[in-house]
Amino acid sequence: MRQAAENISVQDAERRIFVQVASQVSLVVRGDNIFRELQERVLKWGFDPGRNLRNIPDSAWQGDSFEIDQDNSEQAEAVRLEAPHYWAFRLRERLKDTSRIWTTEVGIGERSPTEAIFGVRLICAQRGNAEPIPRSIPNFVRGIAFTQDAYLDGRPTSADPWLVDSDEEVDALVAFLEAPHRHHPVVAFSLPEGGHNPEETAIPVQPFIRRTVGFVHTVVVTSNAAFALTDRLGREFSVYRQAIRTYNPGFDPGAHLPTDHPVATAARISDWGDSAGSTFTDFLTEQTLRITRPRDVLEREQPSFQHVKRIAAQQARESASVAGQDDSELLKLADDELRAAKQEAETSLELAINADAERPQALSELRQIRASYTALQAR
Repeated sequence: MRQAAENISVQDAERRIFVQVASQVSLVVRGDNIFRELQERVLKWGFDPGRNLRNIPDSAWQGDSFEIDQDNSEQAEAVRLEAPHYWAFRLRERLKDTSRIWTTEVGIGERSPTEAIFGVRLICAQRGNAEPIPRSIPNFVRGIAFTQDAYLDGRPTSADPWLVDSDEEVDALVAFLEAPHRHHPVVAFSLPEGGHNPEETAIPVQPFIRRTVGFVHTVVVTSNAAFALTDRLGREFSVYRQAIRTYNPGFDPGAHLPTDHPVATAARISDWGDSAGSTFTDFLTEQTLRITRPRDVLEREQPSFQHVKRIAAQQARESASVAGQDDSELLKLADDELRAAKQEAETSLELAINADAERPQALSELRQIRASYTALQAR
């Protein structure tokens, strides 16, 4: 009986679906006719001929609402709102690991003819145990961040790091680290003592930027700047001698522990190797792309696709009612709205369940880190 119960437990685990947010991007992008420009870039990526999407409607290329959900095809869908001027796109696809379904959600909201909010959320649904998922940012984000006039937390995005050398630049960095409007991590790469060449970081900076652009601010701190940064923040919160430190949002040296903003020394990075099957760049990328803010905050910045779909269904029903459509048509539209609301609730519940499952592990890791730090202080 015990064996039978174990078999049932394994079968239940294999049937369970775990949904996790792998990464999320939120940029302000400026330029002429920028709303349409961003739309075209997303559609070009989503409708790439190498992707298995069948029977793409011609109107989809114009930014209209559409849905592709048929056999032997990936799933894609878009919703267009006129008031507010908003366009949401969703693509679901299976990649090499067939036990995982990757969903890319894109939202574009027009602020003015020359400015738009551009958001991208990557979600992974996997069958079985809630194993760690590989975290990445869709490659079309890189093209937008590197070629458009794009901003993250008010700072322009770039393929090059923010180089901090002078005292004035150190002051600007400290102000940005402590700024309440900063919602994304700052990863600071320091140079060897006496070093001024940005190429002398412990790991190459450009590959890291390419993998994290749109979510992470990457800084290179010269040797002189490291001394100035230490004067302002203290040794425990500074970064120097080729170490790499991640300053998480909400940085407050007066209230936080140094472990709240983890640092990797040059010796640790050098000893990392790839024996664990990944390089230190892989590890740093995975850690900095982890979503640490509450899910409700993330969804206020970029509403889920299902939320936008429900709004579209509600607007369609209200417009039909004002236009005097017959009861059968209003009933159909009300049913569409109800279905969209149900799907939104189910998606939200799946994400909430997974967040609750992760919380005990996160608290356990935090207790271990704090205990280790206390022991090191005593030593």
